[in-house]
Amino acid sequence: MSHANARFDSRGRLLLVQKVAAGEPQAEATRQVRLSRGTMAKWWGRWVEHGDTGLVDRSSRPRRRTDAGTEERIFLVGGVRELIRLACLQPAGSTAKQLEARRRPNGSEGQTVGSAANKTVPLGGDSQK
Repeated sequence: MSHANARFDSRGRLLLVQKVAAGEPQAEATRQVRLSRGTMAKWWGRWVEHGDTGLVDRSSRPRRRTDAGTEERIFLVGGVRELIRLACLQPAGSTAKQLEARRRPNGSEGQTVGSAANKTVPLGGDSQK
């Protein structure tokens, strides 16, 4: 079944091809119905190769995809996308420094690490002092 705006269905294509088969030149037949010569040549070739069934409506869906990747490529692209997603979740640059500064208690020097009991222990020095 042709779509609503199609000028020719399979019967119309068959009638046009039969006119050409009867001896009318393709150029004249296409000019009469305002059809491109390339389209007429395509229909003629299908009719010559497949007969009347060659003029039946075809699906416009591509028979193959050229952009479909291999499994390895799909896996790599997925990995890159995951890395980008994770990178967007982590603070960068000055934001990281601001967050680190907020973690330090007032008056403490150097970096500190919070323990399970919420105590802070200075890094790099003796904790036995």
